[in-house]
Amino acid sequence: MIIARNIRIVVLNMVIWILTVANSHSQSYEPVANFAIDSVSTLATMIQGSDGNFYGTTYSGGIANFGSVFKMTPQGTRTIIASFLGANGKNPVARLIEGKDGNFYGTTFGDEGVNNVGTVFKVTPSGILTTILSIHSRDHYLVGQASGVTEGSDGNLYVNSQTIGTYGSVIKIDKSGAVTTMVSFGPSINATLPSGELVEGLDGNFYGTTLSGGSGDFGTIFKMSPAGTLTTFEVFNSTTGKNPKYAMLLGSDGNFYGTTPEGGIHGYGTIFKFTPAGVMTLLANGHSPSGRLEVGNDGFLYGTSQVGGTASRGSIFKIAPTGDVTTTVFSFTQGLGIDSISNPGLTRGFDGNFYGTTLRSLPKDYSTIFKITPAGDLTTMAIISPGNGNTPTYNLLESDEGTFYGTTHGGGEFNKGIIYRVNSSGTISNLYSFNGTNGAFSEGGLVRGADGDFYGTTVAGGENDLGTVFKITPSGQFTTLLSFDGANGRIPKTGLIPGGENDFYGTTQQGGQYDRGTLFKIASDGTFNSLFSFDGTNGNGAICLFKASDGNLYGTSYPGGTNGLGNIFKATPGGTLTNLFSFSGTNGRGPSQVVEGDDGNFYGISSAGGDYGLGTLFRVNPAGILTTLIHFDGAKGSNPQSLLRGKNGIFFGTTGGNAFKYSLTDGFAPIFSFTSSTGYPSSGLVEARDGNLYSTTVNGGLYGGGNIFRLKFPGAVINIAINDGRATLTWPLSASGYTLQSRPSMSTSEWGSPGSSPTISGDYFTLSEDISTGNHFYRLIK
Repeated sequence: MIIARNIRIVVLNMVIWILTVANSHSQSYEPVANFAIDSVSTLATMIQGSDGNFYGTTYSGGIANFGSVFKMTPQGTRTIIASFLGANGKNPVARLIEGKDGNFYGTTFGDEGVNNVGTVFKVTPSGILTTILSIHSRDHYLVGQASGVTEGSDGNLYVNSQTIGTYGSVIKIDKSGAVTTMVSFGPSINATLPSGELVEGLDGNFYGTTLSGGSGDFGTIFKMSPAGTLTTFEVFNSTTGKNPKYAMLLGSDGNFYGTTPEGGIHGYGTIFKFTPAGVMTLLANGHSPSGRLEVGNDGFLYGTSQVGGTASRGSIFKIAPTGDVTTTVFSFTQGLGIDSISNPGLTRGFDGNFYGTTLRSLPKDYSTIFKITPAGDLTTMAIISPGNGNTPTYNLLESDEGTFYGTTHGGGEFNKGIIYRVNSSGTISNLYSFNGTNGAFSEGGLVRGADGDFYGTTVAGGENDLGTVFKITPSGQFTTLLSFDGANGRIPKTGLIPGGENDFYGTTQQGGQYDRGTLFKIASDGTFNSLFSFDGTNGNGAICLFKASDGNLYGTSYPGGTNGLGNIFKATPGGTLTNLFSFSGTNGRGPSQVVEGDDGNFYGISSAGGDYGLGTLFRVNPAGILTTLIHFDGAKGSNPQSLLRGKNGIFFGTTGGNAFKYSLTDGFAPIFSFTSSTGYPSSGLVEARDGNLYSTTVNGGLYGGGNIFRLKFPGAVINIAINDGRATLTWPLSASGYTLQSRPSMSTSEWGSPGSSPTISGDYFTLSEDISTGNHFYRLIK
């Protein structure tokens, strides 16, 4: 394959022609690593599967942030095995069951259908998720906990539905999705809105509760025969409890044990026993007991409350089936890092311990999965949060060691973003989590200093919550160099660029004399100089900054310039600032990135404006004369986001939906189209040592929190350096399937091998050739 791009390099009398890789439509997409959006609001407790692992759901998170199904080993390693995408349901809140067939079944609260109803679903242990039926309605969420699934001894699924029928129904579903309405509730039987899961009794009948109905409208307990014959028991009142939400527990004695969140002597709910004959016994008055009860190996009933305990932040309690005094096993407190327990209750594990989840934990505001012994010793098993970060921002930075470093806007230990490292196998390591005091939400990426440390900015946090400048060593030792105070700027979004050996330049979006941003210089030891305050005309809200070959700084701002539609500015290292060009709308609006080309001109993109209002690609010379090169029209892409000058002089960029290239000789060509499954790019492309392009997506990926991906070229670009009559050619190791050939003239038909063989140096093939004899032509062929 001869590749269709020519580079002509003239050195005295010698001419070298390179035929190198540039096939515009053959770039392939490969995910490298995935970030996870997990839920900070897990509303259902887990179950332990027959394989010994625990299985549960998150209300949000997953690929589309509509929730997920996860597996956790007994050691606490948690893996997302399936994601809800909307069309197959979203927002599960009830616990799973394991069916006799080894699959797991559950319900969601909504989907992407016309009626926004929920689903009954099946998920295999390997994570294959199938929708069986759409039944639930989000409208009833505030009325009570959504019902889960019960598998009867006949192998069918039974669900309390608050949607089918005016006042709800019990439905039977075979596993192929065929539905039979068993019971319809309503005023005629004085029972409405079934709640929680059904429980099959030892007598073969199903038992459940309704949220409302009965003489005081406090709810009921009902019995349903396998044939659908209904018996209602009006047992709830202001003393025995009101409006039961959760499934009852079948005891080994054949009786049922349950809770109400309201009513009782103090109005804080009750714990009760109910016999199949219809006899209700009040066992205890509690502090808003939440979730179903669980029986321990010691015969006691264990449960949870949301507002009980010594700190009124939730508790775990136990009570004898005979109704003896309730004992608090554990009290949740903010000092323990756990604020309140989630409301579905506990799961008894095979080891006799109990497992549960917290609704949220302070001060870090994430859910946790915990294990607690019957004696009250609590261990945090796993954190349900974006612990490794999500929503990666700005460009990746490739280190000399061949690893990538970057930042995320969200996730981490405090949900304020992280600094991460990605190794060659795609494993993401959380190098550091921002906590607010030392900064929050880094959006400008990282730059490496001469000392080998990494430097960057955060747009919030610090002493004044106005942003910071920081440095971090490759081993993770973090230092805050500066906290912005407004006068010297606030909200630094562009990151830093190297200025000299030990200093960096940066901008802020706001603050300074006119509150329109500043240009500053900071040394590696934190010595800070505010160089200039933008006044609007010469800039307003800087978006990018780079240092050109003339030693001056160039950048863009929006809104800024004489028309308020954005501008390109120039600043000397000492801080003298000039408005180089102001956009008018027809030639673009909202400029973002500008880079320097090999020809000494500057090339950039505007996110809007132009002939179609979808942005432009432009060139501007050092005198400030702008030429519009491309008007994005949708077919070429729309709303360009980033631009990179590649090592071979070709420009690569991204729009809201695709990646493109622009060559000074061959013009514009798209190279890849993104989809919801790949995620959409959130930062610029980076050309790595292997010759491929790397970037990140703000969403999508395997777990919904964005990903790191590469666009692989079919071969590689040959770079050339000429010195003292010799040419040194280098191309990436990723082109190992290609062969370098040469010939002295284009009129010669035969291609041969170069005079010497390439060697490997780091990530590149290297070949040094004597070019003093005249013309030389090279190509990579496969």
